[in-house]
Amino acid sequence: MKILILAILLAISFAAKKEDLITTPLPGCGKWDFDAYSGYIPIDDQNKFHYFLVESQNKPETDPLVIWFNGGPGCSSLLGFFNEHGPCVWDGLDTDAEPHNNEYSWNANANVLYVENPAGVGFNVGYRGEYLNDKIAGDQEESFVLNFYKAFPEYLNHELYITGESYGGIYVPYLAYNLHRHGHTTKNGGDINLVGIGIGNGVTDWDYDTFPAYIALSYAHGLITLDLANRLEKSNCDFRFFNLDNLRGTCARLFNEWYGAVQDINIYDVYRSPQDGGLMSKAEKIHDLLKSDKKKQKVGYANFLDRFQNQNSFSSQIPDYLDRNDVREILHVTEKTGGWEACTEFNYERLPEGTIWIYPKLKDAGYRILKYSGDTDGSVPTLGTNQWIENLGWDLKIDHDPFVIDGKVAGYYTLRDGLEYVIFHGAGHLVPLWMRKESQYVINQWLNGKRP
Repeated sequence: MKILILAILLAISFAAKKEDLITTPLPGCGKWDFDAYSGYIPIDDQNKFHYFLVESQNKPETDPLVIWFNGGPGCSSLLGFFNEHGPCVWDGLDTDAEPHNNEYSWNANANVLYVENPAGVGFNVGYRGEYLNDKIAGDQEESFVLNFYKAFPEYLNHELYITGESYGGIYVPYLAYNLHRHGHTTKNGGDINLVGIGIGNGVTDWDYDTFPAYIALSYAHGLITLDLANRLEKSNCDFRFFNLDNLRGTCARLFNEWYGAVQDINIYDVYRSPQDGGLMSKAEKIHDLLKSDKKKQKVGYANFLDRFQNQNSFSSQIPDYLDRNDVREILHVTEKTGGWEACTEFNYERLPEGTIWIYPKLKDAGYRILKYSGDTDGSVPTLGTNQWIENLGWDLKIDHDPFVIDGKVAGYYTLRDGLEYVIFHGAGHLVPLWMRKESQYVINQWLNGKRP
């Protein structure tokens, strides 16, 4: 009986793989010398997630599997594929109709799985407006991963690394912790060889990330006056993300004065000039854009991307490209009706506990942790990341040691017990977009158990 069940599962997985295999080159990408799969994996009896798997250009039979999530919440991981580290990309704001090959793709030495997440995002199908939050998203991701392995059981023999950026700082730890605590990983009696997690410029601890750190960064990078910086510091106001709606009197006035000083700054990279006068010059106050509630809306940085899609760092050509019938047929996503959106309007609530509480659990279980940060990011600033890492209290082994690429300091490496921390010097929120060569090098080193 067991042999019959196994045979059925293998037949199903083979059929799914054969159906999802990409056999026609994507326009602009040329013919790949590695296999790629795109299609749907069910997460429940209603919803299906779109995935895009590009196998390694090196040793696909043995190289690790790397899962990638973009953030938002509500932004598609195809942004990471086509604008950051996929095998064919656009360069930031270039206006070419089609992408071009990327010599610094992350699938040079890894099998990379891009997952559109959570329900309702990108090409995903089945979402009907149900309430979502961080925990629910983590449960959906776990369901996806388990069903992915049913379709691709050979990947159980590979090391697994779960990665992401921005709000991926919430998605990634939740998924890793779910897989561990439910006994699915080899470290806890299961079959999935989860080795570690890697997160770039990711939200983790709301007490330090986003606004408290952006205010500090504003002075550190000369965006506000010393007088304003001193008044902000002496005010004893609580500028933490989840308290912004409670600001009154002097604190509200100080916040608005600070906002007025930085409203024309590119929040994703304070040294890059946004088009047409700034990311926030025509928007509501920042805390109105970013506040957490349960209304169906684009939330967080998804809201910024939507309102200022001609001023952010993602190519405006991606939606037009993914709405082409030939592209959708190649990707096997014709089930999706309507236009593809970079970031989706949905019913999502952020939870105030963040994911900082998960880190000690993953460390104690023996998982490797990589945190990287571009030091000119205003949305999830390095200064905030520095603070919550320091507060973990983990033993300092290596402190802020520079690493050099092509004769230039590319960044700094810190090791704190079970956490590796890489600061990329001169990169903003989207490190793999602005420092492709350097980020590929760091990821390759990490996957090989080496420091940069």
